[in-house]
Amino acid sequence: MSEKKPLYLIIRLSSMGDVALTMPVLDYLLTHNGPSCADYITKKAFKPLIERHPAVNHVYIPDEDLSIGKLRRIIRKNKYPTILDLHKNLRSYLLTLGFTHIHRIKKEIIKRFLLSKFKIYNPPYPHVTQKYLRTLGVHKNAIPSSSLHIPPEEEIRT
Repeated sequence: MSEKKPLYLIIRLSSMGDVALTMPVLDYLLTHNGPSCADYITKKAFKPLIERHPAVNHVYIPDEDLSIGKLRRIIRKNKYPTILDLHKNLRSYLLTLGFTHIHRIKKEIIKRFLLSKFKIYNPPYPHVTQKYLRTLGVHKNAIPSSSLHIPPEEEIRT
């Protein structure tokens, strides 16, 4: 039996809350593509949050042993049909520079600036999980729920 090749690479490097909010994206991918359909790049501290999700095939950790250059070689070797950049910062740009089929989150920086500095609110300002799903072309008005996949042996019993 051959191992299923991941269809998606998801990049979300930090923070824990934002990494947790990518769960609706993983749930959507699981529903539409089946298990082990995505690889994920995140920081070491957030790996336990992601690695047990059934949609995730492998979690890559950028650190001293796995530099941006080595990660780029992995991305090139795996030939992902779709890369979801849910971070959209300098490091994620460097990781994806020159690759095709990259879908980046739209952060709506001007709207956020106007809201925080001048209290000017121009609705709609979507929830972050809605923005993450929009990178896949999914436009839902309802805020999707997040789900963590915790193995039974690690659940706290009361």
